[in-house]
Amino acid sequence: MPPNATPVERHLAATGAAIADIPIPLRDIGHAATCPANVLPVLAWERSVDRWDADWPDATKRAVINASFLVHQRKGTVGAIRRAIEPLGYRVQIVPWYEMQPHGRRGTFSLEIVATARGISAEMYEELKRLIDDAKPLSRHVAELTIHLEARGAAHMGGLPMLGDVITVHPRLSHPATVSGCVRHVGAYHVTDTLTVYPRSLPVTVDGGLRHASAWHLIDTVTVFQGSL
Repeated sequence: MPPNATPVERHLAATGAAIADIPIPLRDIGHAATCPANVLPVLAWERSVDRWDADWPDATKRAVINASFLVHQRKGTVGAIRRAIEPLGYRVQIVPWYEMQPHGRRGTFSLEIVATARGISAEMYEELKRLIDDAKPLSRHVAELTIHLEARGAAHMGGLPMLGDVITVHPRLSHPATVSGCVRHVGAYHVTDTLTVYPRSLPVTVDGGLRHASAWHLIDTVTVFQGSL
Protein backbone atom coordinates (compact mmCIF):
# COMPACT_ATOMS: atom_id res chain seq x y z
CA MET A 1 0.00 0.00 0.00
CA PRO A 2 1.28 3.53 -0.70
CA PRO A 3 2.17 5.73 2.27
CA ASN A 4 -0.83 7.97 1.66
CA ALA A 5 -3.35 5.06 1.79
CA THR A 6 -6.37 5.70 3.95
CA PRO A 7 -7.28 3.43 6.88
CA VAL A 8 -10.24 2.07 4.92
CA GLU A 9 -8.00 1.06 2.04
CA ARG A 10 -5.57 -0.62 4.39
CA HIS A 11 -8.38 -2.62 6.04
CA LEU A 12 -9.74 -3.67 2.65
CA ALA A 13 -6.29 -4.81 1.57
CA ALA A 14 -5.84 -6.85 4.76
CA THR A 15 -9.25 -8.47 4.29
CA GLY A 16 -8.63 -9.29 0.64
CA ALA A 17 -5.26 -10.85 1.41
CA ALA A 18 -7.01 -13.72 3.24
CA ILE A 19 -8.88 -14.72 0.08
CA ALA A 20 -5.79 -16.45 -1.23
CA ASP A 21 -5.86 -18.76 1.79
CA ILE A 22 -9.41 -19.99 1.05
CA PRO A 23 -9.26 -23.29 -0.91
CA ILE A 24 -11.24 -23.20 -4.14
CA PRO A 25 -11.10 -26.74 -5.63
CA LEU A 26 -12.28 -25.84 -9.11
CA ARG A 27 -10.44 -28.75 -10.68
CA ASP A 28 -12.01 -31.23 -8.24
CA ILE A 29 -15.51 -29.84 -8.73
CA GLY A 30 -15.26 -30.25 -12.49
CA HIS A 31 -14.67 -34.03 -12.33
CA ALA A 32 -17.30 -36.54 -11.27
CA ALA A 33 -14.76 -38.77 -9.52
CA THR A 34 -13.42 -36.01 -7.23
CA CYS A 35 -16.43 -33.72 -6.91
CA PRO A 36 -17.81 -33.42 -3.36
CA ALA A 37 -21.07 -35.29 -2.84
CA ASN A 38 -23.06 -32.16 -2.02
CA VAL A 39 -22.03 -30.53 -5.33
CA LEU A 40 -22.90 -33.51 -7.56
CA PRO A 41 -26.42 -32.19 -8.42
CA VAL A 42 -24.88 -28.95 -9.71
CA LEU A 43 -22.35 -30.87 -11.80
CA ALA A 44 -25.16 -33.06 -13.18
CA TRP A 45 -27.07 -29.95 -14.23
CA GLU A 46 -23.92 -28.55 -15.85
CA ARG A 47 -23.44 -31.82 -17.81
CA SER A 48 -27.13 -31.90 -18.84
CA VAL A 49 -27.92 -35.25 -17.23
CA ASP A 50 -31.35 -36.40 -18.43
CA ARG A 51 -32.28 -38.48 -15.38
CA TRP A 52 -31.36 -37.68 -11.77
CA ASP A 53 -32.51 -39.13 -8.46
CA ALA A 54 -31.35 -37.75 -5.13
CA ASP A 55 -31.78 -41.20 -3.53
CA TRP A 56 -29.15 -42.82 -5.75
CA PRO A 57 -25.88 -43.83 -4.10
CA ASP A 58 -22.86 -41.66 -4.88
CA ALA A 59 -21.36 -44.31 -7.17
CA THR A 60 -24.47 -44.28 -9.40
CA LYS A 61 -24.57 -40.48 -9.51
CA ARG A 62 -20.93 -40.25 -10.58
CA ALA A 63 -21.43 -42.97 -13.24
CA VAL A 64 -24.44 -41.13 -14.72
CA ILE A 65 -22.48 -37.87 -14.88
CA ASN A 66 -19.53 -39.58 -16.59
CA ALA A 67 -21.81 -41.18 -19.19
CA SER A 68 -23.75 -38.00 -19.95
CA PHE A 69 -21.31 -36.69 -22.57
CA LEU A 70 -21.29 -39.94 -24.57
CA VAL A 71 -25.09 -40.20 -24.34
CA HIS A 72 -25.54 -36.76 -25.90
CA GLN A 73 -22.76 -37.38 -28.40
CA ARG A 74 -24.28 -40.65 -29.63
CA LYS A 75 -27.98 -40.01 -29.25
CA GLY A 76 -29.93 -41.83 -31.91
CA THR A 77 -27.75 -44.95 -31.78
CA VAL A 78 -27.93 -48.29 -30.00
CA GLY A 79 -24.93 -47.36 -27.88
CA ALA A 80 -26.76 -44.30 -26.56
CA ILE A 81 -29.54 -46.51 -25.22
CA ARG A 82 -27.03 -48.65 -23.35
CA ARG A 83 -25.22 -45.65 -21.88
CA ALA A 84 -28.50 -44.10 -20.79
CA ILE A 85 -29.73 -47.18 -18.88
CA GLU A 86 -26.70 -49.16 -17.70
CA PRO A 87 -25.38 -46.45 -15.31
CA LEU A 88 -28.66 -46.86 -13.40
CA GLY A 89 -27.64 -50.39 -12.45
CA TYR A 90 -29.50 -52.37 -15.15
CA ARG A 91 -28.21 -54.58 -17.94
CA VAL A 92 -29.64 -54.07 -21.42
CA GLN A 93 -29.85 -56.41 -24.38
CA ILE A 94 -31.03 -54.91 -27.67
CA VAL A 95 -32.31 -57.16 -30.47
CA PRO A 96 -33.05 -55.45 -33.83
CA TRP A 97 -35.91 -56.65 -35.99
CA TYR A 98 -33.68 -58.60 -38.40
CA GLU A 99 -32.21 -60.68 -35.53
CA MET A 100 -35.57 -61.63 -34.01
CA GLN A 101 -36.85 -65.19 -34.35
CA PRO A 102 -38.98 -64.91 -36.42
CA HIS A 103 -38.13 -61.58 -38.00
CA GLY A 104 -39.98 -58.66 -36.50
CA ARG A 105 -41.51 -55.66 -38.13
CA ARG A 106 -39.04 -53.61 -40.14
CA GLY A 107 -37.63 -50.65 -38.24
CA THR A 108 -38.37 -52.06 -34.77
CA PHE A 109 -36.28 -53.57 -32.00
CA SER A 110 -36.87 -55.34 -28.71
CA LEU A 111 -35.33 -54.54 -25.36
CA GLU A 112 -34.54 -56.89 -22.49
CA ILE A 113 -33.68 -55.15 -19.23
CA VAL A 114 -32.22 -57.22 -16.41
CA ALA A 115 -32.94 -55.70 -13.01
CA THR A 116 -31.22 -56.51 -9.75
CA ALA A 117 -32.92 -57.80 -6.60
CA ARG A 118 -34.26 -54.32 -5.79
CA GLY A 119 -36.57 -54.51 -8.82
CA ILE A 120 -38.10 -51.64 -10.77
CA SER A 121 -40.75 -49.33 -9.40
CA ALA A 122 -43.58 -47.89 -11.47
CA GLU A 123 -41.88 -44.49 -11.52
CA MET A 124 -38.60 -46.00 -12.68
CA TYR A 125 -40.39 -47.98 -15.40
CA GLU A 126 -41.91 -44.80 -16.82
CA GLU A 127 -38.55 -43.05 -16.58
CA LEU A 128 -36.84 -45.89 -18.45
CA LYS A 129 -39.34 -45.59 -21.27
CA ARG A 130 -38.69 -41.85 -21.44
CA LEU A 131 -34.92 -42.37 -21.53
CA ILE A 132 -35.27 -44.99 -24.28
CA ASP A 133 -37.48 -42.72 -26.38
CA ASP A 134 -35.02 -39.88 -25.91
CA ALA A 135 -31.91 -41.91 -26.83
CA LYS A 136 -33.18 -44.23 -29.59
CA PRO A 137 -33.07 -43.35 -33.29
CA LEU A 138 -36.18 -41.52 -34.47
CA SER A 139 -36.65 -44.09 -37.24
CA ARG A 140 -36.69 -47.01 -34.79
CA HIS A 141 -39.57 -48.05 -32.55
CA VAL A 142 -39.72 -50.36 -29.54
CA ALA A 143 -41.65 -53.50 -30.43
CA GLU A 144 -41.22 -55.27 -27.10
CA LEU A 145 -39.87 -54.30 -23.69
CA THR A 146 -39.13 -57.20 -21.34
CA ILE A 147 -37.91 -56.81 -17.77
CA HIS A 148 -36.20 -59.68 -15.97
CA LEU A 149 -35.57 -59.78 -12.25
CA GLU A 150 -32.24 -61.27 -11.25
CA ALA A 151 -31.27 -62.23 -7.71
CA ARG A 152 -27.84 -63.57 -6.93
CA GLY A 153 -26.63 -65.45 -3.91
CA ALA A 154 -24.19 -68.05 -2.72
CA ALA A 155 -25.15 -71.67 -2.20
CA HIS A 156 -22.87 -73.74 -0.01
CA MET A 157 -22.80 -77.52 -0.19
CA GLY A 158 -20.92 -79.96 1.97
CA GLY A 159 -20.44 -83.68 2.27
CA LEU A 160 -19.30 -85.99 5.04
CA PRO A 161 -18.06 -89.49 4.23
CA MET A 162 -18.63 -92.10 6.91
CA LEU A 163 -16.88 -95.48 6.81
CA GLY A 164 -17.30 -98.25 9.35
CA ASP A 165 -16.98 -102.00 9.86
CA VAL A 166 -19.17 -104.18 12.05
CA ILE A 167 -17.31 -107.23 13.38
CA THR A 168 -19.00 -109.94 15.42
CA VAL A 169 -16.67 -112.30 17.32
CA HIS A 170 -18.04 -115.66 18.42
CA PRO A 171 -16.21 -118.11 20.72
CA ARG A 172 -14.44 -120.93 19.01
CA LEU A 173 -16.28 -124.24 19.29
CA SER A 174 -14.32 -127.46 18.99
CA HIS A 175 -17.51 -129.55 18.81
CA PRO A 176 -21.12 -128.89 17.85
CA ALA A 177 -23.27 -127.19 20.51
CA THR A 178 -26.24 -129.18 21.79
CA VAL A 179 -29.13 -127.67 23.70
CA SER A 180 -31.43 -130.04 25.64
CA GLY A 181 -34.02 -129.79 28.40
CA CYS A 182 -37.07 -131.40 29.97
CA VAL A 183 -40.52 -130.45 31.25
CA ARG A 184 -41.48 -131.45 34.79
CA HIS A 185 -44.87 -131.38 36.53
CA VAL A 186 -45.25 -129.66 39.86
CA GLY A 187 -48.14 -130.33 42.21
CA ALA A 188 -49.47 -128.41 45.18
CA TYR A 189 -52.49 -128.21 47.47
CA HIS A 190 -55.15 -125.56 47.16
CA VAL A 191 -57.56 -125.30 50.11
CA THR A 192 -60.69 -123.19 49.99
CA ASP A 193 -63.07 -122.63 52.93
CA THR A 194 -66.49 -121.08 52.43
CA LEU A 195 -68.36 -119.84 55.50
CA THR A 196 -72.00 -118.84 55.16
CA VAL A 197 -73.82 -117.29 58.13
CA TYR A 198 -77.61 -117.38 58.05
CA PRO A 199 -80.16 -115.90 60.47
CA ARG A 200 -80.54 -117.49 63.89
CA SER A 201 -83.37 -119.71 62.81
CA LEU A 202 -81.14 -121.42 60.24
CA PRO A 203 -78.15 -123.64 60.89
CA VAL A 204 -74.58 -122.64 59.96
CA THR A 205 -72.81 -124.89 57.43
CA VAL A 206 -69.14 -124.99 56.48
CA ASP A 207 -67.82 -126.98 53.55
CA GLY A 208 -64.45 -127.16 51.83
CA GLY A 209 -62.56 -128.86 49.09
CA LEU A 210 -59.04 -129.90 48.11
CA ARG A 211 -57.73 -129.02 44.68
CA HIS A 212 -54.42 -129.19 42.88
CA ALA A 213 -52.51 -125.99 42.15
CA SER A 214 -49.02 -124.67 41.72
CA ALA A 215 -48.71 -123.42 45.32
CA TRP A 216 -50.38 -123.30 48.69
CA HIS A 217 -53.27 -120.87 48.44
CA LEU A 218 -55.79 -120.40 51.27
CA ILE A 219 -58.98 -118.40 50.71
CA ASP A 220 -61.64 -117.76 53.34
CA THR A 221 -64.97 -116.34 52.22
CA VAL A 222 -67.43 -115.05 54.84
CA THR A 223 -71.00 -114.04 53.94
CA VAL A 224 -73.11 -112.34 56.61
CA PHE A 225 -76.83 -111.90 56.12
CA GLN A 226 -78.78 -109.19 57.91
CA GLY A 227 -80.35 -110.30 61.17
CA SER A 228 -78.08 -113.28 61.74
CA LEU A 229 -76.25 -111.67 64.65
